[in-house]
Order: sequence, then C-alpha cells, then structure tokens
Amino acid sequence: MAAPRGGARLLLGAYLLFIIYGSFLPFHFTADPATIRENLALAVVSFRDAEGRRNVSLPDLASNVFLGMPLGLLLVAGGLAARSSRLRRVAASGLAGLLLASAVETGQLFAPPRIASIFDVMGQVAGTLAGALAAQGALGAGGGVPSRLVVVLRARPLLGPLAALLAALAGEALYPYAVTLDVSTVWGNVKSSAWWPLDGLRAHPWHALLVDRLLPYAAVALVAREAVSRRPSLAVKVAIGGLVLAFAAGLEVAKLFIEGRSLQASNALLAAGGALLGIAAAPVISPLARAGKRWILVVAGAALVAYHQLRPFDFAGSAAAIRAKAARIEWAPFASYIMADPQIALFDTGKKLVLGGLLGVILHVPGRRAGAWWTLLLAVLLEIAQLAEVSHQTSLTDVFLLTLGAWSGGLLIDRYHAVLDSRGAGAAPSAAPALRDD
Repeated sequence: MAAPRGGARLLLGAYLLFIIYGSFLPFHFTADPATIRENLALAVVSFRDAEGRRNVSLPDLASNVFLGMPLGLLLVAGGLAARSSRLRRVAASGLAGLLLASAVETGQLFAPPRIASIFDVMGQVAGTLAGALAAQGALGAGGGVPSRLVVVLRARPLLGPLAALLAALAGEALYPYAVTLDVSTVWGNVKSSAWWPLDGLRAHPWHALLVDRLLPYAAVALVAREAVSRRPSLAVKVAIGGLVLAFAAGLEVAKLFIEGRSLQASNALLAAGGALLGIAAAPVISPLARAGKRWILVVAGAALVAYHQLRPFDFAGSAAAIRAKAARIEWAPFASYIMADPQIALFDTGKKLVLGGLLGVILHVPGRRAGAWWTLLLAVLLEIAQLAEVSHQTSLTDVFLLTLGAWSGGLLIDRYHAVLDSRGAGAAPSAAPALRDD
C-alpha cells in the first residue's frame, strides 16, 4: 500500500497547487480597505438578490462539486485519518474541504478580478464528501473493494476497462448534464430530434463520425467480446452487439432529459456499425495484443490524441502566421480556463485527462512512469504543430493535462492490478486474457 498511497499524496499535493493556482490567477491582489469591502459586498450570501433573481446557477454549483470530488478521493486514498473509522475519514475529508474552500474564498476578497461566494464553498464541500465516499468504496485496500467484485474482476479483468470506456462515452454524450424533467423542455427536445438515421450523418465530416461515433463503440464491442470469452458463440456475439446498441440507444433517449440536447438516431446506427466492426475485428486484433504487439495500441492511442488535439486541421502554412502565433503562446497554465465558462472548462479538462490516461494505460510499464514521459513528448510536439493552425491556441495547459492524465493512468492501472492481486478474494478461473503488461 505504500506505493499507491505515496502516489495519491503526490497527486493530492499537485491538485492543491492547481486549486490555489486556478483560484487566484492572474494574481492581482490588493490591500485597499475600500476594495475589500466592495468585494465582500459582492460576495453571494443568499439564493436570490433584491430583485428576486437567482444568485447562483446550477452549472456553477455543479462545477464546484466536480472540483471538490478529486480532493475527497485523494484525501482518503492518501491515508487521511488512516486508523480511524470510515465515517471519521469521510468527516475529516469534508472538514479539510471546508477549511480549504473557505480559505480560498476568503483570499479571493483580496483579488479584485475574482468574486467570493459561499455557494462555492458549499459545492466544494459537497464534492469533497462525495469523493471521499467514492474512495471508501473503490480505493480501499483489498477490503475496500467487495470481495465478490474482486472475484469477478479476477475472472474477467477486462470488465474494469470496459466500465471505464462506457463511463467515458456516457460522460461525453450527456454533456452539459443539465438534467430536466420539465415537460415543455423535454417535448422541445423531442421535436428537435433527428429520428431518421441518415439525417444526422450529413451534419458532420466523415472523420468525426468515424473517430467520435464508430470506433468508440467498436472498442466497446471488442473489449466486451474479450471479457466474455476468447471464442464466443454466435449467440454471445449477437447478445454483445445487442447490448452495445441498447447502451447507445439509451444514451440517445437520456439526451431528451438534458437541456439543449436532442436524440440523434444516426448515433445509434453508427453504434450498431461500430459493434459489428469490433466483433469482426476481434479475431485479428486480440491475438496480436496477446502476443505482445502493443505497438498497435500505442499507435492507435497516439493517433487518437493527435486527432483530438489537431482537428479541424485548418493549417495555415504561412511562416508569418506561425511567428504571430508563437508570440501569443499561453505560457501560464489554465490562463484561458479561468474566465471561461466553468462547465466548458471542466469538460475540456476531463476530456484531456481521459485521453492522457488512455495513453498512460497503454504505455504503462510496472514500476516506471515511462508512459507519462512519452505522453509529455507527444503533447509538446502536438502543441508545436498547433502553431501552424488557425483555430488552436498553443498552450502549456494541454501539455500539463495530457501528461497528468498519463501519470494518473499509470497509477490507476497499478492500483487495479493491486486490487486483482489482493488477498482474501478467492481463486478465480482464467476465463479471459489477463490484464497484464508482461
């Protein structure tokens, strides 16, 4: 446990620095009493202002909850109050989140560009408690993960990556997470939906449909097929394809209950095509992966990251334009995120962490962090390539997020192996290929 806990503490320290950095950028402070009193007067202290308008928005509150969740998870994973009961560990995490959020919001009174809010504190504390509770259930050593689940994961180790892949697809599909049960809003989403499967295909370029819709579900079907059996019967293949299609269709129906979203039947059609592709390609790809041909996954992962970092591929090709963009490189990490919409910034952050984490898992070598270093090199090269593009802002932020994601992916795969190897879970048959690097 020392290594995973040490890594969690290191990540906790980095995350604390990130919170402080992001909360006070661009670091303009003042000690003028009049300015401080004005900032204090602007601090949100009630749900509605004098004219009856809401002082707090759901996206702002949700973004603060999401900001607090990693803090709670890392506090517990790092061994906060390790010898105490579970309830005390969660309570201690909540108290730490309260103290940190209160200190940050108080400090923002002295930073004129920022606005302090009691609701930011509430959201971050709620997120910290949620993260601590999640850590208790998912990151506990050996006993923290239910023994029955460990037995299942030992027998089918690819179920873990499959669950992570499904979660990533759901997270992308249901953005911006503005759930609504308002009948008029839902009906408006229904009326704006594209029910004919071919309608939505014309609105996107072929490469976007391939990378964003077809290939992810091909990966789901391929991993699901390998998780079940190396040589599944026809009935099993049909069942896997049906479940993948049902999952994609369920996400499209769920979009009807998200403000500003609508059902796109073309996505279900592409998911069905992806499922067929994944099942058909598994007999070719799986033996290569088991034979140690990991370079195929490395190339695929690097290509995926490059695609998302460089699209829409609007290269200018002008030396003058490249020099002009080089003069505007964003050297301060997260500078463009701070004043952006919190939800958009968090979604973009999460997307880059997931992409980096994927590379970290693919490039993982036990006991080493080579995956993070190779991801760092790739991220730097991609940012240099963005200098030749019109629509991209070259920034250290993406380099940092992709590298952090790769490093976190290495830690998570180590942790996953530790759970699978934990004692007391009982023996399990080797019905699926082991998730190992050797």
